[in-house]
Amino acid sequence: MGLLDLFWSDEFMPHGHCFMWRPDLMSLHIISDTVIALAYYTIPFGLIYFVAKRPDVLFRRVAVLFGVFILACGTTHVMGIVVLWDPIYWVDGGIKAITAVSSIGTALVVWRAMPQALATPSSAQLQAAVSDLNKEVASRRRAEDEVRTLNADLEERVRLRTRELVQSNAELEAAIHDKEALLQEVHHRVKNNLQVVAALLAMQSESSAPELSGAFQDSISRIEAMGRIHNRLHRSPDVTALDLGDYLATTAGDVARLYGRKDVTINVKPPAHAILIAFESANALVLMLNEALINVFKHAFPQGRGGAVEISFGGGAQGATVTVADDGVGLSYARGAAERGSVGLILIRRLAAQIGAEIQIVEDRGTRFTVQLPSSIMIAGSHKVAA
Repeated sequence: MGLLDLFWSDEFMPHGHCFMWRPDLMSLHIISDTVIALAYYTIPFGLIYFVAKRPDVLFRRVAVLFGVFILACGTTHVMGIVVLWDPIYWVDGGIKAITAVSSIGTALVVWRAMPQALATPSSAQLQAAVSDLNKEVASRRRAEDEVRTLNADLEERVRLRTRELVQSNAELEAAIHDKEALLQEVHHRVKNNLQVVAALLAMQSESSAPELSGAFQDSISRIEAMGRIHNRLHRSPDVTALDLGDYLATTAGDVARLYGRKDVTINVKPPAHAILIAFESANALVLMLNEALINVFKHAFPQGRGGAVEISFGGGAQGATVTVADDGVGLSYARGAAERGSVGLILIRRLAAQIGAEIQIVEDRGTRFTVQLPSSIMIAGSHKVAA
């Protein structure tokens, strides 16, 4: 017997004989199997459509096996209708065998996927997680809103504070400018008044006894020395300090002209760096050095004897030094002046004590007058001069 003879053998009796060919009973089975088969055939296509539209779905293999299993189940119900008239029970049994195999495979896959399926969050859990996530998002948004509000408030405060600082700086700069302008005006007026006083003394000296002429010249020199300070501060952008090196270069020439000593050469060796003296000490220091120059031009070079005066600067850890050296007659004029109680030397000592300076007078092929300036009267960093 061939395989086809086996499937379509006439040895079997159609299943309709079991129902006595009763139309009502056969109709019941036919309609029921038809409806079941149609439903079974519809389900796999629904699964295929769902999986195609949702590639992110888990257990895709399970869905495929379920489709095959359900499709085989539907076919068994179709065969239930066929065998009512045609006894192809071998075909019917083969389809059932296929259904059995697919059902076993589906069952195995289902149980293997069961732990993962059980671990998958339920819809309630997912809703709770989504709710918690929404709360977290809302909380973070509130925090971000608060941060933005604080930032806006901070930026507004910074803007207002910046505007206040700009306004304060502008007012401060204006006040400083007004103060500097006022100080320059004060220096200008003081300089003018000192010039008037010097001119009055000069007029007075012309009508005074000859023996008083020297005293008048000394006073005029002192007043002019102070006037030069105020004149320089009036012209300088810094009204709080005096550049000593620049000042002494002019002062020496002015004193020489006042005493008519064109036969005396003046050599000023400028410092390597500026020597800035605080204004409150500048008057005393300038008067002290002015007295030293007066003594040089009055006593170091008797009439008819020329010479040279050198002004130099030095420096050290303790402060700067200023030296006025001449090649005149030596210490004799200083000793004589001291014995006579010279106003100039007395003034020098008092002025030196006033600003804390130290003075030294030595004979060195003439006379060398040295002033050691304390660092307390100097602007920071200005005493770094060549030794």
